[in-house]
Amino acid sequence: MPLELNTPPSIEPVTLAEAKAHLKVDTTDDDALITALIAAARARAEWHTGRALITQGWTLWLDAWPEVIAIPLPPLQAVASVTTYGRDDAAHVLDGASYFVDAASGRIALNEGHAPPTDLRRLNAVAVAFTAGYGDAEADVPALLKEAILELIAFLYENRGEAPAELPLDCLALLAPSSSEIIMLRTLNQRAALLARVLTPDGGGGFSESWDAFATVWIALFPLGADDKVGADHLESRVRHRIALRRRGDLAAGQRVQLGARLFRVHGVLDGGAKQSYTTLLCEELS
Repeated sequence: MPLELNTPPSIEPVTLAEAKAHLKVDTTDDDALITALIAAARARAEWHTGRALITQGWTLWLDAWPEVIAIPLPPLQAVASVTTYGRDDAAHVLDGASYFVDAASGRIALNEGHAPPTDLRRLNAVAVAFTAGYGDAEADVPALLKEAILELIAFLYENRGEAPAELPLDCLALLAPSSSEIIMLRTLNQRAALLARVLTPDGGGGFSESWDAFATVWIALFPLGADDKVGADHLESRVRHRIALRRRGDLAAGQRVQLGARLFRVHGVLDGGAKQSYTTLLCEELS
């Protein structure tokens, strides 16, 4: 999965003034060194987390068309183009209406009615040009990642001129939450519909019930095991699952998740807040 950098970030997520304040450096003697260390620290932070911080443009090269294209370096801002190359090396830019881009999970899939491209060359047959990063400004980068970069700069500044050393644990701890989020978000590999209950007056003083889809999302399904529930006259099996999806604000207990022919009732929503990019639903599969 080769990656080609087309447009590097125009600025760094930490300014020279912020770095010098963190280092408690008052002179300008080391400005050039500290500026270089800022770029090095940002590159290390991006490598450890697998994320792009400031807006940057990349091309992802693939040897074949997969069922779902997973775009690295989240957060994904936009996909500029998807180009395929035939055996004769002729380039073909796909119509944007032929595929679906889920920016939240960083995935691309062909829309219904569109077949995967064929007769492609053996290597670097698909090129996905995309823009990644939290934004164009330093303030767009999460504070936790900026703090990690400042700690990295301090580490590199204190150890300049010496043999490479392992990063300090406190710095790695600041980077760890972003890394674990990527692992979770990259498991979102199934398309499902979120359903909400709708009651419509039936004209006779009552209501008719229906379940309407209000969103289509990528999810990961994790079985939690089975337990027995005693009903009035019989024993029925009750299977619980955990469903992870990209964080959103319109989730609630009582909703349903439809995954193909399978249907799940949402019993609870576990949301870690704005610092976490995904939400967990506690569900029961309906018979």
